Amino acid sequence: EPVYIVGNSLGGFISLYFSACNPKLVKGITLLNATPFWGFLPNPETSPRLAKLFPWAGTFPLPARVRKLTALLWEKISEPESIYEVLKQVYADHSTKVDEVFNKIIEVTQHPAAPASFASIMFAPRAKMSFQESLIRCKQQDVPICLMYGKEDPWVKPFWGLRAKHKVPEAPFYEISPAGHCPHDEV
Repeated sequence: EPVYIVGNSLGGFISLYFSACNPKLVKGITLLNATPFWGFLPNPETSPRLAKLFPWAGTFPLPARVRKLTALLWEKISEPESIYEVLKQVYADHSTKVDEVFNKIIEVTQHPAAPASFASIMFAPRAKMSFQESLIRCKQQDVPICLMYGKEDPWVKPFWGLRAKHKVPEAPFYEISPAGHCPHDEV
């Protein structure tokens, strides 16, 4: 039966896209600091000629040259100190206990497939529909949308939520403070 979907950050983009493509499966969607853009490489279906310039589009297995580059980058960004610094950016309230989240992240970074998964996400091509197009399609198909943004998010500022609100004016919009990029966890 249809369900409510909640997505944070890139998960918000994916949730919105899924809802736009499968409205009969969705009762409503809540977007938490949803990134309005993802994918910097051209989509092979919408821009086939341009996509040919980029021979790898985030699929598995990773090409050897991408695997080597990813291993070097992953070594740096998966260090506990680096993760801790990112968490300090993400949470507006630095007194928030992040030990459990921190430990889960550390555990995931140790998985053998973690670097390849990271590369796959970073090199994924653009979706067929943009964030804005997905919003409009959800509106046309009567999929209710709720917008929630942490006021102190350093990455996906509430400005992006207000832009979404202009596309779907009937959508409730909540700017939560003090909250950063993960208001569902922080507040």
